[in-house]
Amino acid sequence: MEETPAVKANLLKYAKYMTMIMLLLVLGQAMTGVGGATDTGLALTASHTYSAMLGMMLAIATVGLIMASKTEDKKLKGFGFEILTMWLVMYGLGEVSVAVDHKFSMIHAAVGLIMFARLMMMVKAFPTEEAQ
Repeated sequence: MEETPAVKANLLKYAKYMTMIMLLLVLGQAMTGVGGATDTGLALTASHTYSAMLGMMLAIATVGLIMASKTEDKKLKGFGFEILTMWLVMYGLGEVSVAVDHKFSMIHAAVGLIMFARLMMMVKAFPTEEAQ
């Protein structure tokens, strides 16, 4: 008989915290994106770019923690890779949008809304501490 490896709950707990931080980052991205697109007099573009880079790094770390936890939850693994892909697409759309005079900004915003909803679903997909 082959034993299944024990799930490392601490790693999943840290991945959940990182997901919550990414959720807050998406909200911050929305605020700095709209503020940078309007005439507010504030220089928010650099903040928008750096928080996108931070979000991508958090997404990579989150996927790593989910995989290292040895969980068998395919839904959670799928959410992790989906969020990483969305961060990469969002960053790419943002870079392309700036290069072609903000023609893709509205697509960028719509994907951000979807990303926020998916991150909320991902937070709910993590196992609760009462279940363990």
